[in-house]
Parts: sequence; structure tokens; C-alpha cells
Amino acid sequence: MTTYQGRVISPGLVVAPVFVYEKFSLDKCEYVKGTIAEEQAKFEHSLKVATEQLKQLFTKALNELGRDKSLLFEVHRMLIQDDDFKDEVRNLINSGVDAPHAVYTAGDNFAKMMQSLDDAYMQERALDFKDISNRLIRILCNVEAQTELTVPSVILADDLEPSETVTFRKDKILGFVLRQGSANSHTAILARGMNVPALIQTPVKQKDLKTGDLVILDAVSGCLISDPDKELLADYKVKIADRQAELEELKRYLHKPSVTKSGRVIKLYNNIGSVDDIAAVEANGAEGVGLFRSEFLYMGRSSLPTEEEQTEIYTKALKALQGKLLIVRTMDIGADKQVTCLRLKKEANPALGKRAVRICLADKPLFKEQLKALLRASVYGKLAIMIPMIISVDEVRQCKQIIAECKEELLKADYKVADDIPFGIMIETPAACVLADELAAEVDFFSIGTNDLTQYTLACDRQNPDVAYLYDDTNEAVLRLMKMVAEAAQRHGIWAGICGELAGNTSLTSKLIEYGFTELSVSPAKTLAVRRAIAHTAF
Repeated sequence: MTTYQGRVISPGLVVAPVFVYEKFSLDKCEYVKGTIAEEQAKFEHSLKVATEQLKQLFTKALNELGRDKSLLFEVHRMLIQDDDFKDEVRNLINSGVDAPHAVYTAGDNFAKMMQSLDDAYMQERALDFKDISNRLIRILCNVEAQTELTVPSVILADDLEPSETVTFRKDKILGFVLRQGSANSHTAILARGMNVPALIQTPVKQKDLKTGDLVILDAVSGCLISDPDKELLADYKVKIADRQAELEELKRYLHKPSVTKSGRVIKLYNNIGSVDDIAAVEANGAEGVGLFRSEFLYMGRSSLPTEEEQTEIYTKALKALQGKLLIVRTMDIGADKQVTCLRLKKEANPALGKRAVRICLADKPLFKEQLKALLRASVYGKLAIMIPMIISVDEVRQCKQIIAECKEELLKADYKVADDIPFGIMIETPAACVLADELAAEVDFFSIGTNDLTQYTLACDRQNPDVAYLYDDTNEAVLRLMKMVAEAAQRHGIWAGICGELAGNTSLTSKLIEYGFTELSVSPAKTLAVRRAIAHTAF
């Protein structure tokens, strides 16, 4: 019996056989090389087949996981048609290299180039180039991807390319364990979208396990246990039953109001990244959306979304919520959220650089396009607009002025705009906390982004694993700043909420309510646990 400690990216407990996934190796491929003309023809054929496969994967992911998680395969279709990539493959074939090795070499070169860039988003594209290269090579070698699960299993792999993740039969996947991996990779997002337990950075050697071996995947405490003995299996049988019983018990809170014992009403909302996620909002009984991450509209594409595209998406979201509040955060781009379509300059320290509202105020036409889309959609439901990364009153006033200009221009063009659209800001910096009284006089609400507030308060990059031990959103310095914000909001008669990860920490629910927060926005899966914690709060 061996325990391997990993990092949780999707919680859960499961006891199941393991499926050890081995990536396709070109060295093991039996391939008969033809003439240069034949190799070129094979390559062109593989491009057509791969494009059709990616179309099918896009549809599959769209139906099972939602639009934002399916866009990856549109990105792969674009990459597979990249002229520079195709030209490099063709040149290699013309020099005498067979098609599979030409694709491998070109894909490896492009992946290394992406990996060398000082840009998190572009580094993620390195894995995508490896993914499309492997797809083309498998087609050329007539080898199917090894994704056939005969029994429900926990998948163990070095790392999973995004298309590999989605091609597994969904009904057979009980969990993922990756030896490598990133919490912000497409694969991690897909795993969470599938709602299965998953670990990354788990040091299991290839020879340690074979397909069919029984394992315990504990994606609560963060470990994989191989060859568990009878006593431990019995313990986990109880843990799994307890967890299932707790999930069943939480269902009692599904249609109950979010009210403390003393009668204090708390608005319990959800954080989402797409219209498709609204189904989870409804399924978990949230009272609205406290954070709609609009930056997802800009990610995974080479061109900016138009005003019409954005209007359509915001309209769909508002209609789907049927009168529940939708708080849209204007584009929070930059730092760990890089997008190709904006072509931002590389920065030595992007977390402290040009991001979020700073991009918007520097590019007024870009900002106005998003704001006009929001204003046009506002007549179809209950909308609020929220600006991220504020550090000054001047920034708030500039944003308000631009919104006023957008309203005026739309009305002149005979568009309708809702009369009452609450305007709020995210509190994510110590500067905003210190200026909370002055800022409260300018807005309708505050929402604290505890992830960034913790990062900036503790001078600790939340994306850097080397300083992960310093990152603690329950640090007293963070909590004191949050209390200052809640008190300032009360003094000025506006409401204050929390949309960062801390909002879902049920051990702090009572304290946060005592501070004066009247809104908590969490991931849909945490809704009922937080509602129960609210109901148990005496304050």
C-alpha cells in the first residue's frame, strides 16, 4: 500500500480500478514511407480527417460540457490550419522526411517556441500544438487513440491533452490523476466541467501501477492510495457513504431561503463563466449570478467578439435567469488571463501591469463595445455591471462617464436601455480597501475578489507554486481589510459581497456575515453547503 500526495483540482472520493493511459509513441509506429509526392498527399489527407474529427469533438464537448469548454476544439482547428505550421511540415517532407516525423518535428518546434515565451496563455498553446501533432500522426499511422475504457475507472496519465480528456467515454470516467498538469490548464477546466475528482502533480511512476489495479482517489485530502488493505477500504467505504449522506442532507436546503437564525437575509449567488453554466445555477438553487466572467468571451479566439456577439450572449444569460440578478464583471484580462485577440505586450510582472480596468480605460472603443452590448441586453432581465481591479476614485468616475456616454449614444440610435442598472466595483487591492469610504460614495455595491486581494496584500503571486505556502486568504491582514470594506459599505448605505474563493469557506461564513457582508457568490457546487452555514449562523 502506497500513498502519493497530489494537488486537488476537482474534489471528490472514489474507490475504483485505475486505467493507466500511455500516450501514443511514434517510435512504436509501423509506417511505410512512400515518395515525396505520396507523403505530401498523406499529410494533406490527415489535415482533412483531423479537421472533421475536431468538428465532431467540438459538438460533443458543446453538448456535454458547455460552450466555453468546447471552444478549445475550435482553437485546435485554427492551429491545425496554421500556414506556418503546415509550411514547415511540407518543407520537411520535401527534404526527405516521412510525413509522421515531419509533423512530429514541426509540432515539437512550435511547442518549444510557445513554451519559451514569457506569457502564460501562449505557454498553454504549447500543449495544444503537441495535441494537434499527435492527432495528425495517429491518423497518418492509422492508430486509434488509447481511450477505450471497458469499466468505470480512475484515469492515470503523465498529462492529458485536452482532446484526449473529452474523447474518453464520460460514463466510464470516475476520476483523473495526472503526474504533471496545471490547475489552470484546459484539461483541469474540463475535469471540473465533468464534475469528477481529480489530482495533478502526483508523483506516481509509470511502473507503479497497471490498468485494473484498485486505487483510492481522495481528492479531498489530496492523495492517491494504491493497493489499499481491507481496513483502509472499509474506512473509505464509510467516508464515501458519509460524503454521499452529506450531499443528500444538503438537498434539504435546495429551495430554502438564505437566512440566518436571527432573520438576516443573505443574497447567495453563483460565479459562472458562460451561459451554459446557468443550468447549474438553477440546479443548485442560487438566487442569481454574483460574477459572470465576461473575459471568457475573449479567450481562445484570434479576433475580438463583436458588439452583436456580446449582446446576444448577455441577452441569453439574462433571459435564462428569468428575473434573477446577473452581475457581469467587465473584461478582467491580463495577469493570468492572457488573450491572443488583444495582442497585449509582454510584461515582466503582468499581475501588477496593464490588466482589467487599466486595459479598458486605455482602449476606450474596446471598453465601449462591451458596455454597449451590456446596456442593449439590459432590457431583457435584471443586470448589474461590475468593474474589476479598481484602485482609485478617478477610475470609478471615468468608468461612470463612459457608461453615460454609451447610454446616450444608444438612445440616440433608438436602442432601449434599462432605467436602473446597479453599478459596482470589485475590491481586489489594499488601495481599494483603504479608500472604501470614498469609493462607496460613488457606487451601488462592492464585491471583494479575495483571490487577488490575498495576493496583493501578502505580496504573494498566486500562480507561483514556489510561494504557494504563503498564500492564505484567511490571513488576519486580509480579514481586517475585508472588515474595513464591509463597514464602509454599511456607513454609506450600499451592500457589500464576496465573490472570491473565501466566500465558499463555510468555516468563515458566520464571521463574514458578522462583518456586515450581505452577499456571497460561490461556485454552483458550493451553494447548498454555504446556505446551510448561513442557516446555522446565529448573528
